Amino acid sequence: MRFLKVFVPFLLSVFAFSSVSFSEPGCLTVCTYPAVPFTIDDGKGHLTGLEIDLANALVTKAGFRAEFTLYPWNRALEMLKHGKLDILMTLSKTREREAFTYFLGVSTYQRYALFVRRENSGITIKSLDDFTKEGYLFGVHQNYFYTAEFNGRLKKDPEFKRHFIAVSRIDTNLKSVKAGGLTGCIGDSVLGGYRVRTDSFYKDITMISLPFFKADPVYFGVSRLTNPATLEKLKKAYADLDKKGEFKKIIMKWEGRDGHKKTGSAR
Repeated sequence: MRFLKVFVPFLLSVFAFSSVSFSEPGCLTVCTYPAVPFTIDDGKGHLTGLEIDLANALVTKAGFRAEFTLYPWNRALEMLKHGKLDILMTLSKTREREAFTYFLGVSTYQRYALFVRRENSGITIKSLDDFTKEGYLFGVHQNYFYTAEFNGRLKKDPEFKRHFIAVSRIDTNLKSVKAGGLTGCIGDSVLGGYRVRTDSFYKDITMISLPFFKADPVYFGVSRLTNPATLEKLKKAYADLDKKGEFKKIIMKWEGRDGHKKTGSAR
């Protein structure tokens, strides 16, 4: 019995970090960002969303079928590192990650926007200094990195900082904007934009672009333990789809720029 108590956990640890994938033949395991509209679960096992569409387009073009999984971020990175995931979406490129990840190509860009009540849609924010006009108060995400210049001003410039309040959830900021407690809030243009377009509760809120905020690319990350022949097929598929603008069409659809408004409430 003592042998079993020791041996079974040992086997589990071996399987957990084995480089052999458990996906079915012809399938590639894909982990997406578990937030609307990147991933939308209808509660019946059917997934849709921006990253679901992007991954399906890539994997199908390469001649495979996507098997989607949802894991906490740190666990997903470990699984990618040890070959338990083939593809991880919304992955920022770092030197550390390049050791175990092939960055296939850009999937989307993270952009920030300002969300305000419709009666304030005439607000002009062309530089960081424009945030400091008298009476302005904006919501930001707590412990969140926007840009080096913006975060530096928040940290070192008391006059600049007094025009911002930090909270942990985008809903909190949007509700405060709706109630008039905030002039506006800064948020991800895809996450926030989808919410204000599709949830009638936020019908009085609109989005203003902040072009001086740098757009950061995020990538299709492929495990370096993925079969080399499979990787070559993925590389070719990415190049073909990117050249034809297919990824751009998918992004425009989910950003509401294709003329088709998404329905349903964001969660």
